[in-house]
Amino acid sequence: MTDGKNPSTPAPHLCELYRLWRGLREDAPLNMGIFIGGGEEDEQLLPYWLELDVQAARLLEEWNSPSAAPVPGLTAIMFDRDETKAWIFVFPPHRRGEPVGLEKARDEMAARGVTHGVVESALTEALTRPMRLVLLAEGALPVHGRDGYAEYLIDVPEKARFAQVTDNEKNRIDYKNLYWLVAVKAGDVLCRLHPPTAAVNGVSVKGTVIPGRPGRTVSAPQGQNTALSESGAELIAVIDGTIRQKRGRLDVENTVTIEGDVDFSTGNLNVEGNIVIKGAVRSGFRVQATGNIEVRQMVEDAALVAGGDIAIEYGMNGNSRGVLRAEGQVRCKFLEHTIVYAKGDVMLGSAINCRIESGGAVLVTTTPGCVIGGILTSMKKIEARSVGAEYRSIPTKLVIQPLPYYTEEIRRLREEAKAEQAKLDSIKAIFQKQGEVAPEKAPIVQSLKEQQVAIKIKLAKTNAALTGLEAKGQEMAQGAILIGTAYPGADLTVLSARRRLDDTAYNCRVTNVDGEIHIGLK
Repeated sequence: MTDGKNPSTPAPHLCELYRLWRGLREDAPLNMGIFIGGGEEDEQLLPYWLELDVQAARLLEEWNSPSAAPVPGLTAIMFDRDETKAWIFVFPPHRRGEPVGLEKARDEMAARGVTHGVVESALTEALTRPMRLVLLAEGALPVHGRDGYAEYLIDVPEKARFAQVTDNEKNRIDYKNLYWLVAVKAGDVLCRLHPPTAAVNGVSVKGTVIPGRPGRTVSAPQGQNTALSESGAELIAVIDGTIRQKRGRLDVENTVTIEGDVDFSTGNLNVEGNIVIKGAVRSGFRVQATGNIEVRQMVEDAALVAGGDIAIEYGMNGNSRGVLRAEGQVRCKFLEHTIVYAKGDVMLGSAINCRIESGGAVLVTTTPGCVIGGILTSMKKIEARSVGAEYRSIPTKLVIQPLPYYTEEIRRLREEAKAEQAKLDSIKAIFQKQGEVAPEKAPIVQSLKEQQVAIKIKLAKTNAALTGLEAKGQEMAQGAILIGTAYPGADLTVLSARRRLDDTAYNCRVTNVDGEIHIGLK
């Protein structure tokens, strides 16, 4: 329905009635703002304009009727969809008709059921200033409860892996650190569960309750090796491991398996627990694990750091840059141009131009069992089928001696034991000097006794560790180098004694006897 005088008006009959009431020209342009106090038009009020236009069309027929009968005023009350708002619109009388009075307006309100949230001043305004849409009463919408939710306290790993911008100014992107493996410790809180909130009911202008919807409880994303806290409000990791998200659940895995190579598709890896790599480790990448590292194929010039053992099924060519560092053992078919630090044994098939330091034994005994070039250092024993090269002299050093970490640990433990003993002696001296303990000093004496017990426990642990290391030192004094064939150029050191071979030696056992190298039969 359009108004020829103002095509944009949604209520042409209402506008025509207004012109007639105000004595305006028939072509006087109007907008709906005049019906709400001269304000801007509001699209949300469109349903009311349409409803009022229907009533205005009916009144126009009466106003334009040839009959001279008076037309009384009329009250229109309208509601929004939720009935939380009631609007009133008063049509003026015509030809000396009776205006809408307060009593009549209240009767209309009662007939329409408007009982709650009535604004008396709005009713007065509507009666004194007709032809305006006035907010008569206002209730309250319900406030729905908020659903419970899980607040993740760790970075949940995503399937997609993204390179990281490391320098915005120079547009540098780190393609090797993709941060898709998230390591956690036992006891770490993975997520916190927030409870739902209660709903607040609303009320309509008719006084009826509008029920609110209570929030829904969230389910804990509990997966393998996770547990809820006693309160049920936190999800906790039960073991050290790496977070994996599967079907909306959080699992903590002690062993991470990489199906292919460690390369730009995986980035560097840092894992709590063990890691199994079914492919190779490509050049320049780093693999770190608190447990064991197992590689099923080759390792190029990369870095592998393990809190446990390192096992490489094929071998490694470190290109003088590759590093293996293990708190436990290292096992590999062959090593070339590689640096190895291991606190346990190192077991190989061959070592060419490598630098190996082992807190245990270095055993190059599986086929071919050769050591050519480089330096092999052990604190226990070195055994190889052959050392050096048959047709040319290649310097190859085999050394039995303490490693730097061992010497430093002995020094640290001795200093620690000395400091703890000094504390015990100090407390003992205080007890010897004191006589009868005054009541007010009893707490101080009790505190000293507790300190004394704690220091004794710590000192006992320190001495036990020191004894273990010293025993290893005594074992090292019995260390030996066992070689099937030692070619010229083999440089052999056992503790303070050293000898370089100028001739080939067979089936030899190299030891330190009275500060001199002794070469006997195996």
